[in-house]
Amino acid sequence: MGVTKTRAKATKEVKDINLGLDEVAYNYALRLDTSLFQDIAVLNNIVTETIGENVIDDYQDLLNDPVQYLSNKYWNIYGDKFPSNSNKVQTYIRISGLTHQRLTGLTDSIKDTISKLRNNAPIIEGGTITSGLSEDNFRVVVHKDKTELYKLILKVLSNHKAIKDIHQIPMEFQLLRQYSPMISTRGGILKPSKTFFSKS
Repeated sequence: MGVTKTRAKATKEVKDINLGLDEVAYNYALRLDTSLFQDIAVLNNIVTETIGENVIDDYQDLLNDPVQYLSNKYWNIYGDKFPSNSNKVQTYIRISGLTHQRLTGLTDSIKDTISKLRNNAPIIEGGTITSGLSEDNFRVVVHKDKTELYKLILKVLSNHKAIKDIHQIPMEFQLLRQYSPMISTRGGILKPSKTFFSKS
C-alpha cells in the first residue's frame, strides 16, 4: 500500500493597488473630529471650572448622563459642606450656574458626532478620549475585478505620454472621450479614475 503525497497549490497573494486617499470623505471626517474635540474641550472646561481638574474618570458615564455624573462628582468632593438632605443635582446646578439643557445639549452633540464618525470614532477608555481618525481608513484601492483593466489603462496612459513626448501630439481630449469614465484628469494630468476603479 503506497502513500501518495499531494502538494497544495501555491496561491499567489495579490496585493491591493493603492489609488490614494479619498480626500472628500477624509476631510469631512477631519472636520467632524475637530468639532468633536472642540466640544470635548468645552465640556472639560465646564468640569474644571465647576468641580476641579482631573475629575473625569469615565467619559462613557459622563456622556450617558452628564447631569447625574457631574452632580455625583461634585457631591463626592464638596457634599460635606451641605446639609445631608440636600438634592445633589439641584445643588450642583445651582452652584455651577449651568442648566440641564446646556449639559445635555453639549453631550448630545458629542454623541451625535461620535456616531457620524463610525469606524473613525474616538477611543474612549475611562477618563481618556483619543482620536480614532486614521488616513488608512480612507485609502482607496482598486477593486479586485478591475485589476487587469486598471493595468491596461496604465499602459494606455504610459503609451500616450511616450507618443506625446516624441511627437508632441496632445491626445488628452481623445483619451478622455475614448476611455471615459476609466480616465480622469486633475491639473491637466490624465490618471485612472479613483471612482471607477475603487472597491465597491
